[in-house]
Formats: sequence, structure tokens, C-alpha cells
Amino acid sequence: DCTLIPAVNNGGELYIGLEDAKNLQTVSLFIQLLEGSENPLVESFDKDNKVTWEVLCSDYWQPLDSIAVKLNEIDNFLKSGLVRLEIPKEATDDNMQLDKGLFWIKAVMPKSYDAVCRVLDVSAQGAMATFVNNGNELSHLESGLPAETIDKLEDRLAFVKSVTQPYNTFDGKPEENDASYYKRVSERIRHKNRAIALWDYENIVLQEFQNIYRVKCLNHTNTKSLLAAGCVTLAVVPDTVNKNMFNILQPRVSTAYLNKIQAYVSQLTSLHVKLDVINPVYEEVKIDITVKFYNEFDKSLYTLELNEDLKKFLSPWAFDEAKNVEFGITLHQTVLIDFVERLHYVDYITSIKMFVGDPQKKMKNAQPSSPKAILVSAEQHKITPLDESATEQVTTEAEC
Repeated sequence: DCTLIPAVNNGGELYIGLEDAKNLQTVSLFIQLLEGSENPLVESFDKDNKVTWEVLCSDYWQPLDSIAVKLNEIDNFLKSGLVRLEIPKEATDDNMQLDKGLFWIKAVMPKSYDAVCRVLDVSAQGAMATFVNNGNELSHLESGLPAETIDKLEDRLAFVKSVTQPYNTFDGKPEENDASYYKRVSERIRHKNRAIALWDYENIVLQEFQNIYRVKCLNHTNTKSLLAAGCVTLAVVPDTVNKNMFNILQPRVSTAYLNKIQAYVSQLTSLHVKLDVINPVYEEVKIDITVKFYNEFDKSLYTLELNEDLKKFLSPWAFDEAKNVEFGITLHQTVLIDFVERLHYVDYITSIKMFVGDPQKKMKNAQPSSPKAILVSAEQHKITPLDESATEQVTTEAEC
């Protein structure tokens, strides 16, 4: 279709210029993303609405078909991987729109800009190397080889000028010790690699996916209803230690990883089960508190300190690796009051209110609204410090 002005895509576009390339040449690009940096709350991609690739031909952008895109591992820019493209014979490098001397390709995204991960780097001549154990030292499998460890080929090739490893290795599994072996085999004997009971689903996911910290299986449940016969929903919580999180107070698994879990578990379920893998529903708890600090503590500074302490109390796992993320936890107001009054800079509390979701509905005991929900701290609580003049005025009025 011909339009008066160019169509502007709301999601954004990524332009890549290829130097010294030729028509009909296959280019292998390695795209490194900051995985986990996408916003899981925005609408994600489906089979009819994906990131598409185009190439500049005589100042017109032409789409690359599935034949030209020979490999695409990045799942709509949700995970790092290789993209192999064949430059079509129609492509030109003397266009007026962009710099000459380069073949230009672009990725077009129809969704919101934060529906994808941040792009850290795009490298040409990318390839994947897989470790093969030939009696090697295996300690690196737990944390991976640091970047720039691999710098040459074992058997030199004349057409390869140099080899670089710009990022750490990934997906390594350390050698299994006796305790881990006994646990894995015992669990395998119990579920027989079939997902039937709730326990089966949860332990199969935890065994196969090391980046998942906790799983809750809900039977007869889908994303819209808690009474859906034949449906099973898995709510998964990621491991947050040394990981990139869009919001550390509400840790979510990337859409690509959710798709990976669903594809794996679906192979082990009954044909009659409709499986959904989701992030938990995080329900923010907001505190409205009026508090008197001890006179020697600055009110402005310790208002910020109290806000941080409330966040640590309501979402302790976001700040302490030893704390667990728990489903179904009820927060009692008396426990919250006891915590605040024990802080070394707090003299006393005059009022405290607790809200979950609706700011007009205060409650004494906060609990999740559904089995797939987790209570978490709000980013900012309402804290009103009581100053000395107000205290003296209240005391004088009471004496009169």
C-alpha cells in the first residue's frame, strides 16, 4: 500500500548495517540481550504478531521470508542467540536512505518497546561452541567460563582470523554428587517422568530448569478461572540471586522461559490436559503509618530508612538470599506493628493502616486474593513523621 507519509511503528526498529557483505551470502549474527530486562506485564507476542526482519532494496524495505531467515534463536528478542540471514539478490548497498557501502537489515517490533529485552551487542560471524568432556577439569560447569577465556581454535583453520568469547558461558551443569544423585533418582522413581499429581509437575520443573526457584501447581485452574476442568496452571518464581530483574520486588520469568517450560512439561502430561505456565500474581501491600522518631534521629533521613525497612519486612527475599518466596502467606497488622516498634529509631506509632490493591479498603489482616497470588511490598509507603511541636500540643491539650 502506498501512503502519503511513512508508517511509524510504535514498538520500534533495530537497524543493522553489514560491511563487506555480498548478495546471496548467509550472515550469522550473535545478538546478546540483557535477559530478564523485558516487562512481563505488557502484552507479549503470539504466532500472528512477531518481530519481523526486512532488508533495504533500492531504498525500499522488503520483508525477509522464512527461507531467507535460516535460523532464529532469540524468540522475538527475549533471549540471546544466533540469527542467520541470507542477503537476497535484490538487496543493494548504494541506498540514499542510509549510509552507502552497507547492506541494511532491520528488525521491526509491533509491540510496546519494553516487551523485549535490552540489546547489549550485535556481533557478526557468530557461532555456538559446546563443551565436550575429554577428561577436563569440570569446576567451571557450575558458574561458567569467564568471558575472553576461549581465544583460539584447537585445530587452526586458515580462513578463521581470530576467535573471541565476549561473554560468559551458560547452561553448564556441575558433576552430580552422591546426595544429588540419590535425590534425583528417588524423585524420578516416584513421578516416572510423567506429570500426573501436583507434586510431579512441581518437581519435574525444578529438576529440569535450574533458574526456577519455586513452583506452585494449581489443578482445575487456568489463567481466567479457578474452576476450569482439565486445565493445569503452574505459577513459577525465578531464582533472583545475581539475575537481571525488571522489578526485584515482583520477580517474573521472561516470556521466552515460560514458553520453554510449557513446551517441556507438555510432553509429559496427558493429552487431555491444557497446561498454562504463568508468573505469580503479585499483590502490593501499602502501609500508611504515622510514627514518632526519637529526637536524635533526622526525620527526613529516617523516613527513607523506614520505607526501606518496610520493604525488607514485606518482601524479605528481595534483599536476603536466605529468605524464601512463599505463596498463601497472611500478614497480620499486629506483627507489622511489633516489627516497626522494635526499630531502634522509632519511639512510638500513633496510627497505621494497611491496604492491598484498593486504597480505600484498609484491613487488619492482609491475605492473597487467590492461590496464585503473593503479597509483596509496594515501592513507596506513606510515612508521616510526627514532629516535636505536634507532640507538645497534644500533651498540653490532654493536660487541660
